[in-house]
Order: sequence, then structure tokens, then C-alpha cells
Amino acid sequence: MKKYYLLILIAISGAVHADNGTSEYVSLIDKPFQIISAGDESRVFVYGTQINNSGCTTPSSPVLFIGPNETIGKELYSALLTAKATGKKVKLITNGCYSNVYPIIFSMYLDQ
Repeated sequence: MKKYYLLILIAISGAVHADNGTSEYVSLIDKPFQIISAGDESRVFVYGTQINNSGCTTPSSPVLFIGPNETIGKELYSALLTAKATGKKVKLITNGCYSNVYPIIFSMYLDQ
């Protein structure tokens, strides 16, 4: 099967570490999203998506920041919504933890 990957990268922290967390390729159809409007810290939680090796205390609730200062947060959110609507699987890559609890999404692959 021919695969096309969409790799989107956000520089949330200055460097990418070797211990980034990752999910398996998962469908988002049955995963609830929570959108929080909070100015610079506006964010989207993707519940029920296990992140392996994240080091965060709640690895099944990764978060994507979409505030006005985020470089391509809205584009990543759009890609997540597209995957959810079309049933395509995604692999999420995280770096760091929000409030030491939730893995921070900074990259994703979209499986064709």
C-alpha cells in the first residue's frame, strides 16, 4: 500500500529530544476532543490516545496548543480534524509535558 505522510513540526521547545513520546497509528473517529479558548494558551486535548514514553503523568490525553503565538498549531488542528472526519489514522509525536501532566503534540504523521 502506498503511504503518504504529512509531517508537521512545531518548535514548542528549543530542541527535539531523543525521548519524544509517540503514539501508534490510531483512528481519531471515536476519540473525544476538548477545545479550550485561553488566549496564548488556547489548546485542544485529544482524549484516549495513548502516548508511549512521554514521561507525563497522564499519557492518554495529549494536548495541542493553538494560541495566536503558535507557529502552525491551527494547521495541525486542521489536520487532526481532517483525520477524524475521514477515518485516516495518525501517529502523534510529543515533546515535553503541559503542567507536568499532558504530553504536548508537536508533530504528526497522517497515514493514507
